[in-house]
Amino acid sequence: MAKNGGFMMQRLLLILVLIVVAFTGCSTDEKSLGNKSNNTNNKTEVNMENTKKSEKGNIEAKEKEAIPEGTSTEYTNDFFFPQSDKVKLTQDDMYNIESKDLELARNEIYARRGYVFKSERFSNYFGKKGWYSPREDFKTAELTPVEMYNIKLIFYFESLNKTYEEVENKITVSEKIKNIEIYDRNKEVYVDLNGDGIEEKILYKTNGEDFSYGNACELLVNGQEIRLEGSSFLNSFAIVDIDKRDKIKEIVISDEGPSSDYISEFFYYDGKKTLEIGTIEGLYDFGIKIGGLGEFSAISRADILHTWWFDRLYKLNSHHKIVEIEQDVFDANYSVFVKKPLKLYVSRDSKSDSFMLKEGTVVNLAGTDNKEWCLVETKDGKRGWFALEGYDEIRGTNLNAWEFFIGLCYAD
Repeated sequence: MAKNGGFMMQRLLLILVLIVVAFTGCSTDEKSLGNKSNNTNNKTEVNMENTKKSEKGNIEAKEKEAIPEGTSTEYTNDFFFPQSDKVKLTQDDMYNIESKDLELARNEIYARRGYVFKSERFSNYFGKKGWYSPREDFKTAELTPVEMYNIKLIFYFESLNKTYEEVENKITVSEKIKNIEIYDRNKEVYVDLNGDGIEEKILYKTNGEDFSYGNACELLVNGQEIRLEGSSFLNSFAIVDIDKRDKIKEIVISDEGPSSDYISEFFYYDGKKTLEIGTIEGLYDFGIKIGGLGEFSAISRADILHTWWFDRLYKLNSHHKIVEIEQDVFDANYSVFVKKPLKLYVSRDSKSDSFMLKEGTVVNLAGTDNKEWCLVETKDGKRGWFALEGYDEIRGTNLNAWEFFIGLCYAD
């Protein structure tokens, strides 16, 4: 019944790609893969969410947990970003420092201006810098647009790290494997598949050795064989119940594909033979959600803009075949940082009313028609659309999407 640890680790890795994709090897400015440490356990002295302005414009910073000892620049005059008061930082800059140092890099901008830190350890850290000169009269109004842009960009990456940790802590086997029955390969199992009270003999075999995945598999139900060719068939299969009202249970065989291009094939037994009823994206225990009422969802990779996913909806038709439920817009949830102003339209029509998306803000890519239009939602709930030419060129700009947004992913 249980799968090997390597299989579960691969599930977690894809989860991290889906939710914290900017920290799993996606680079927007170069469209290249990169590496980034995902280990951050620190809080910030000047936390963007807990920072308020007094009537005089001074920062009232909430005391946070202490920074760790041994930071590489602690006993030097070095800056994490020497030009962060003059030049806008890039995503590549974020990749060039450790995740645990992001909050220091952000507070460094305040320290350069003389902000007086309330935390003794932060005060001691910047107090070791020859360039740090505390000023009680510091006001946030002194920060330039470039400095504010960089503060927000660094905080965006800090937030991604926090999301990474939350996801890693929440994802467990019990959450992912539910409403399904999982069986190991090469072992006969007995399950009533068609509700006639008689258990069928089921055997699933792959050509992989030990814990390795196979590129071919066989499914035998009461001795009748179906052979499948693929890339990386899992070492186990699942039995699910898409619609509990029809007394029929379905068999699911999942293949990881050549590059995490997950697909699953569904079968059912009609009492005489095993029939293939549909192939969808996702794996039986990741990305496919079956509630037992005839309709279900499965994760699907979008065809435009960048590497991101949404849920497609499916149902069983009268012939017990899986068919897709038509959707006008696919809901998504993908956080990006705006590095250049962009015009958005209130509807999917370039003649409709419009408004400008401001640089230095964090927005959510909230959906797409998966053809040409993408939906953006701002922090205050305002929604607008932009259209694409081809894969990722934003219509009317002659520029690619990565030239407007930080945080997009172009992984294969």
